[in-house]
Amino acid sequence: LSRFGFLRKEWFPCEDECAAQAGSLRLLAMELPGREPPTPPDWIWHNEPRNGMDISDWRKKIDELDRELVQLLNARARCSVEIGKIKRRNGLPIQEPNREQEVLQHAFDANEGPLPDPAIQRMFERILEEGKVLQKRLFEEQERK
Repeated sequence: LSRFGFLRKEWFPCEDECAAQAGSLRLLAMELPGREPPTPPDWIWHNEPRNGMDISDWRKKIDELDRELVQLLNARARCSVEIGKIKRRNGLPIQEPNREQEVLQHAFDANEGPLPDPAIQRMFERILEEGKVLQKRLFEEQERK
């Protein structure tokens, strides 16, 4: 699944706490050939915050980004519902593992860091699962009619 053949240790600073949860993801990523993870920009490792912003400025920025994320997630969910309608009409299964792998690969290809691919994978797996929940609910409602 991962585009790189290994993960450098610094990409997993919580290795001990995450070992049980992320270990299989790390092993999977290590088994596949590919590129190195994206190199984070130098500013990530500097001790001074960028742009002279203080903590409240950064938190406001995060709040703005969170609102955008919610809007994007709901837009994606609406697409998933429409896809569910097409699947229902054509007798297709809700779960399509090949498509899920494509979605993950697209996410990995778009990932420029600093989040490592396993973090992106965990988030997208959850997003995909919620889309399937919506589609299942659609199928169940259609069956009741």
